Amino acid sequence: MRPRIAPAILLLLCACDPAPPPPNPGGAPQATGGAATPPAVTRTPERAVDGQTAIQAVARAEGGCAFLAPASWSAQAGPNASGIDLADPTRTQFVSYVVYPVNTMMAPYAGAYGPPMNDPDMYSTDPQRVVRALLRYAVGQHGGAPDLDYGAEAPEAADPYTIATLRGSTHSAVAIYAAVPGADPQGYVLPVRVAIMANRHWPERAGALAHLAMEVRCATRLQLPRDDVRARVAGGSRRRKGEGDEAGYNRWRGSEWVHDPSTGENFSVTGSNWSNTGPDGPGYYKVNGNDWTKLTPGRSP
Repeated sequence: MRPRIAPAILLLLCACDPAPPPPNPGGAPQATGGAATPPAVTRTPERAVDGQTAIQAVARAEGGCAFLAPASWSAQAGPNASGIDLADPTRTQFVSYVVYPVNTMMAPYAGAYGPPMNDPDMYSTDPQRVVRALLRYAVGQHGGAPDLDYGAEAPEAADPYTIATLRGSTHSAVAIYAAVPGADPQGYVLPVRVAIMANRHWPERAGALAHLAMEVRCATRLQLPRDDVRARVAGGSRRRKGEGDEAGYNRWRGSEWVHDPSTGENFSVTGSNWSNTGPDGPGYYKVNGNDWTKLTPGRSP
């Protein structure tokens, strides 16, 4: 049986970076009992959660798959809930989940097929070669150069997954995959979660995109646990030692979920959004009009 390939996906980039409010709006000293009381000092956060590095996401479902993504992203589910592709309107960021069956016995016959199945690496006994072939094909389908390859950073084991970074002349990707024995002894099954982006978004968006890839759940028969690798996907952290791993904080790359308690909005954030200062102490802050709102760890209930 000829394997099916699910297309790659994109994520929405909101390039809106709201200007922060004045650091200490209003308030002349008021006299109390004849003594002047200085106005309260509001410490302005160093930065706000914005669309350059953070992603605002809502719970969605499509074709037997549940996921978190911006409402404006496109979603295309694979047959029998075998995977899903998400894409942003700019077509420069993608998130995908696919369960790909690898028949290693077909490698000698690759030339009999059209792209992408004419690539012998699609049938390789080495999962790294298969993942690279899948990502190169996906990038080419979206107008990029199909030259992604593994760099100096070695893939990291996060049982049962492997996490790898691939770079190319036009695009970069984070791949989270696992090789699982299948019903056919001549091959194996490869669940793959990927985040692909144009190089201009790397590395700022890598963390949030990979974070979303780990949240996809499809009603396919093969499901692997997420918790053991959720602490290892996405982009550099500013968290300090001792702040814990609660609320889905990812130690390896430094992404986590936070939400606005007043609106229920969810944000996938990285350490680049962290502020050591703010009216309510260190944390992640969002601009609401002329005010700062400190976001709460975790997803909204």
